[in-house]
Amino acid sequence: MKIAAMIIGLLGGVINLFFGLAGSAVLSVGGASGALAPIIVAVVGLIGAALVLAKPVVAGAMMGLSLIAFLFWFGINVVTAIPLLLVGAATGLTFLSLQQTGSAQ
Repeated sequence: MKIAAMIIGLLGGVINLFFGLAGSAVLSVGGASGALAPIIVAVVGLIGAALVLAKPVVAGAMMGLSLIAFLFWFGINVVTAIPLLLVGAATGLTFLSLQQTGSAQ
């Protein structure tokens, strides 16, 4: 289950990175401050997905934080539903794998 969480999290993280780059471009053209924040949030989600096998608690927390921040910046619509579902499923699978094995590393 951890491997599935890692794969789904990486896929969702790459899509989040794409939206983060697009959102950063839109924010920088508009002259808003904090244009790098969506990219940083996407990278945090990618790092969390990469850490699933080694440190699942930290990985789940990082992906959950990325999910909440991504939801805050872009909201839920037809375009963002896919990466939100992927990262949310990866976060859920990460925490479920902890319950299955019974070890919180």
